[in-house]
Amino acid sequence: MNEKTVYEKLYDWADDRSISKQTPERNSFNANITEETAEFVVGAIGFNTHEIVDALSDIQVFAFTELTKYDVRDKNPTETFVEKNVGEFNDMVGAIVVKQGAYLEAEDTDTQIKAVKDIAEVAWNTLRQIGYDPVKVMNETYKEINSRTGEWNEEAGKWQKYKTDEAKALWYTADYTDCLMDEVVYEDTEEDIPMPEQLWDENGDPIPDPPREENTK
Repeated sequence: MNEKTVYEKLYDWADDRSISKQTPERNSFNANITEETAEFVVGAIGFNTHEIVDALSDIQVFAFTELTKYDVRDKNPTETFVEKNVGEFNDMVGAIVVKQGAYLEAEDTDTQIKAVKDIAEVAWNTLRQIGYDPVKVMNETYKEINSRTGEWNEEAGKWQKYKTDEAKALWYTADYTDCLMDEVVYEDTEEDIPMPEQLWDENGDPIPDPPREENTK
């Protein structure tokens, strides 16, 4: 029996937490994406690589679990993604906003699904652009979210984790240290895309993040 991909594990995670049983609610989804995009911006301003990677991964988690509400469960959904240079960090944010608008305005199911996939693709390409392997990153993120217990919050429109001391004792924090790629080459340019300078030193090595507190959000 073939081992499940991390995306298939994510779909199971969504099933177990009743996320996939919900009707797509585009305003709630966009609110979640906006929250993660804001965290991405905060990470970029503070040169905090972990926060940047975590936000980009969470955007994909929200997108791929949103797709389960449409019963879209591709074993390897990123196989159809087009590798390309997203541009500067503000360009990534702009691209996400455009895709969010497309999701809100889409009148048919196929167009809605495409808009959600496009949001995941922007985050996926941004991860690659800053030198991170999206699958390795997703594996770490999955381990983190899977260690959380919680329940579906109807008012918030999302699953929320418990924050009791007992629940927190079981929490795993994603470690993206070993999730780097050797190089990033995009098919549309066939050129190496430079990494954001603030995340890398003069030798091309990642700059360590400043000490951070345990994520309790």
